[in-house]
Amino acid sequence: MAGSSEVEGFRLLKLTYRAERVPRELLQLLEKLPGGGRRFLTAPVSFDRGRHRLVLELRGARFELPIAGKALSWLGEREREVEPLKPARFALVGARRGRVELRLVLKVKRPRPARPDPRQALLVYVRTTEWGLAAVFASYDEGYAKIHEAAKRAPRAVWLQVKATGGAARAPEDYDARAWVRAAAAEIFKKARRHARGRSVLMNVDAPRAPAMSRLRRSLLTVGEVVENLANWYGIYAEYESHPSRECPLCGAELEEEAPEGRLVRVARCACGFTEDREYVPFHHWVRGLGLPPPRHPIRQLPGAGGGSRRA
Repeated sequence: MAGSSEVEGFRLLKLTYRAERVPRELLQLLEKLPGGGRRFLTAPVSFDRGRHRLVLELRGARFELPIAGKALSWLGEREREVEPLKPARFALVGARRGRVELRLVLKVKRPRPARPDPRQALLVYVRTTEWGLAAVFASYDEGYAKIHEAAKRAPRAVWLQVKATGGAARAPEDYDARAWVRAAAAEIFKKARRHARGRSVLMNVDAPRAPAMSRLRRSLLTVGEVVENLANWYGIYAEYESHPSRECPLCGAELEEEAPEGRLVRVARCACGFTEDREYVPFHHWVRGLGLPPPRHPIRQLPGAGGGSRRA
């Protein structure tokens, strides 16, 4: 929707039903569709929360299916997030291998958010790494950088591997990497809304631009799409710029790097005195490009570092 004055954001919940839990007429209707189970029909959907039922209106017929209270709660929370807007509801429904697959969709449409003043907004920098996502949440309420949080998100298997071996972090291949990326991005937006406390949010996503070999890295290529959708859902302004992680933001020299064992940290150092976790170096470049005073460095204590942080 580039250039449009409005944006659309979606939230989706997938449900699967065994054949014995759905009306036989519904299963027969879906199994007759061409496409070998790859085709989905769009249907209006409503909920009877008291009876824990969802109601589909499909091709002139009305079908009721059970829905768990946890799923109803999730949908209710998503709708409350965007109040006073009221999301449109619909379902994508299909059958495959004797099961009914249902995708409940909430869609919200809102005016395209304007770029906020960096000095007044919560600043969020999100960067993809070999093992997951790194994010910095900061603001300039009093004229200097206040770091609210510097967070790292990685699949649980990565943390366990690093703790057990002290080696480099590598994500396993036997898990749903795309689902992890969606969940991690949603958690970052949740943190952003909490730290913003009603203020506007200016977010930058530094995502990979070329395919990589691991399943996680391939899935991280989609983080820009995931963030764009969530930004549209919440009405947050997001941009997508990449900044260097091996160049000193103070003097421009190449940074030296060391990786302490057993940690998801790569310490970057410069002869000029700049020291930082390499995953957070791009944040310094971004802030400088926004015309804001440089934040302290390192923004959080590094392994083996004594004393406090320094300002540039």
